[in-house]
Order: sequence, then structure tokens, then C-alpha cells
Amino acid sequence: MIPETLLQRFQLPGLHASLHLLHQPPPDVNIEQLSGGHHPATRRLALEELLAHQLSLREVRLRIQADGAPTLPSGRSLQARFLAQLPLH
Repeated sequence: MIPETLLQRFQLPGLHASLHLLHQPPPDVNIEQLSGGHHPATRRLALEELLAHQLSLREVRLRIQADGAPTLPSGRSLQARFLAQLPLH
């Protein structure tokens, strides 16, 4: 989902490489950096998840806006009964 230009700009690996590195880390990888979320592969996957989450929220928001609010009955009779019960003359 992330454009290649952004991956290059922030020096992040591709999705496949990130998944492979996290599931099968090589012996020379910095485990502290990896488990602390500071490794480029970890940052790449976090960015991917955040982007996917934002896109799904946007889709839900647009669907809600397109549907609009439900129409409620006017309730004029209820309003008239309420006003009639008020002790104002």
C-alpha cells in the first residue's frame, strides 16, 4: 500500500522483506532494535498497519456520511401534549 517513493525516502524495506525478517530474523540482527520497534522492518509494518487502519476508518466515515441521518417523525402531537401540561398560561 505504501508508495515506493516513501519507502525509499524513509529507507524502509519492502513488505515481503519486512515480514520475512521479523518471522525469521538472521543471526546478526539487532534483537533489541527489532523488539523495541526501532528496526526499519518493524517500522515498515507499523506504518502499513496504520495506513490500513486510517483507510478503513475513512471508508466507514464516508459510508456514514453518504447514508445520512434517519428521518424521525415530527412528533407534533407529543409536543402539543407536552406544552399543554406546562403550568404556563
